Amino acid sequence: MDVLMVSAEVAPLSKVGGLADVVGALPRALVAEGVRVSVMTPAYGQIDRSKLPEPPVKVFGAKIDLGPGGVHPVTVWRTRLPGADVPVLLVDNPHFFHRDGVYTDPATGEEYVDGAYRFIGFVRTCLAYLDQVRPDVDIIHCHDSHTATLPALLALREADADPLTSRRPGTLLTIHNIAYPGLYPTTVLPALGIPERMCVPYGPFEYYGQVNFLKIGIHFADLINTVSVRYAQEIQESSEYGGGLEGVLRQRAADVYGVLNGVDYGEWNPETDTLIPHRFSLDDLAGKRANKQALLEAYGFPATDLDRPVIGMVGRLVDQKGLDLVMPLLDELAGMGLYLVILGTGLPRYHEQLLDAQRRHPGFLGVRIGFDNRLAHLIEAGSDLFLMPSRFEPCGLNQMYSLRYGTAPIVRATGGLADTVTPFQPDTGRGTGFVFSTYSSQALLEQIDLATYLYPDRRIWTRLMRNGMRQDFSWQRSARQYVELYQKIMARREPRPASASSPAKPPSA
Repeated sequence: MDVLMVSAEVAPLSKVGGLADVVGALPRALVAEGVRVSVMTPAYGQIDRSKLPEPPVKVFGAKIDLGPGGVHPVTVWRTRLPGADVPVLLVDNPHFFHRDGVYTDPATGEEYVDGAYRFIGFVRTCLAYLDQVRPDVDIIHCHDSHTATLPALLALREADADPLTSRRPGTLLTIHNIAYPGLYPTTVLPALGIPERMCVPYGPFEYYGQVNFLKIGIHFADLINTVSVRYAQEIQESSEYGGGLEGVLRQRAADVYGVLNGVDYGEWNPETDTLIPHRFSLDDLAGKRANKQALLEAYGFPATDLDRPVIGMVGRLVDQKGLDLVMPLLDELAGMGLYLVILGTGLPRYHEQLLDAQRRHPGFLGVRIGFDNRLAHLIEAGSDLFLMPSRFEPCGLNQMYSLRYGTAPIVRATGGLADTVTPFQPDTGRGTGFVFSTYSSQALLEQIDLATYLYPDRRIWTRLMRNGMRQDFSWQRSARQYVELYQKIMARREPRPASASSPAKPPSA
């Protein structure tokens, strides 16, 4: 089986969010399952080519005509994913991708004004490469809205071809976050090679007078999946989660699956983590307390009171992550005898509010605006609790990192958070964290109260820590589920004789 992944981000070459982590880790796990995988991604200007494991070799060149978006020379370079035997194809379009930002202009904080054309050009290059270099690919695995138009281009071309001689690869669309669907004016359709007259109400190329890239992908992809089982259900149930695409998804309900993201335990493992000062394990927790001291020192707190619980928070400082629940609680939390350390970047108003609260409560709150991977690891290793009160969460990774580091998550029961964290029950000793359902500051505060009440009981707390550290969210299980989806797609594309054995049953939605 030969799979080409197409993604706007691939760690460690480029990263804005969890999408990069998934596309950087999943191919390695698929290779271990016997799948041939390569990854296609933009050749962003910030990629340091001198640090690539193999010097890039040119494998394809063309001029891509985007109509109103202009004609652009492109080159495809082949190298290898760092730390893995996975080919990487870098789509080099200097006009679109040699910029300071991946999606947004750092000068404005907004998406580049030609954002649609940037990724239409990327998709069109992928299509040309498949035609001329790799017509033998079995599966195109598209990730998020940036590549969601590719299944449509393949399907429309197949409809015009001779069914006896034409062959197209199967397509899987993975939705990492439906809140970013790729909304653009209908004037971008000609760049896809689709006339504007096809933008008709209720059709795949129309969305309230605009074009919605994810809607197009949902309509045309052979199968669709999201990055957790719960999220696959939520986005079909209401506009709160589906963002207006819930009806389209329900029409394809039989083809929508949930596959939980995995964790790269080669990077996130307290026993081997080189980014933390003190390593520790399930059987030897001494390093956990030493990391707590180092974390307090990193935030300028006196490291003498290690019996006060530390709550950590790492991520985007936006409403989706529950910041609107946290902010009203800061003054009250400051009087509860705990520390709160935050690392992240997001909306300027949250930057200002958090820094102001830090000035008011210097002995309680520590804030770092920005991203620091070493500090992120130290927060996971040194905190007692990890805060993820998200409004919605397609999967989430930090709660799974936290569990492995013996840091109990405080989460809202949504998406992947609900799939990975179970409420701790002090009477039975079962469970891995603290969970609330109602999206309110009061519901969050109740779980923080419960956690801080239980924290002084070291027997109970050690049981909770070890429960979390025993959880296994490695990529192996998820990779096998993706293989099952690929097999299902291939069975549809190339029907087997009635006597042939049936393909493996895919993971349930």
